[in-house]
Amino acid sequence: MSLFDPALLDLEAVFAGFFADLGASGLAGVVFGIAVAADAASDAAEVGEATENRFIETLGKPTVGLQILALSLLASMIGGAVAGWMAPEGAALSNAFAVGLLSTVISAMTLFFDPPTPPWVSWTDIILSLPGALLGGWLVSL
Repeated sequence: MSLFDPALLDLEAVFAGFFADLGASGLAGVVFGIAVAADAASDAAEVGEATENRFIETLGKPTVGLQILALSLLASMIGGAVAGWMAPEGAALSNAFAVGLLSTVISAMTLFFDPPTPPWVSWTDIILSLPGALLGGWLVSL
């Protein structure tokens, strides 16, 4: 059995997993963005600098980039897990793989929107989408 067998795909499972990934990414992005913005506003008020400048500066920090990647990896794992959980028996990895492919494409498309994060964060996110979804699918298949 190969890792990706199109005959094992369940479109409902794939789309449910994909939308779970998107939803988790969106929710994490909003909550994390609010936290970073609040921190940036506090720092900017202390030094009398524009909040927007401090926000962009904060997003450029390596530790913040790693936190963004951890949340993105978790979202991919959730999507893969949902697809794997909904898939027919023995098809968890194939459906998680399909979710990972869709997530990789969406992650790659974000490069065209000039993200405020450093390029290494965007490229690592693209690279981690597929393995994250596969890990989620594998975990529910145990």
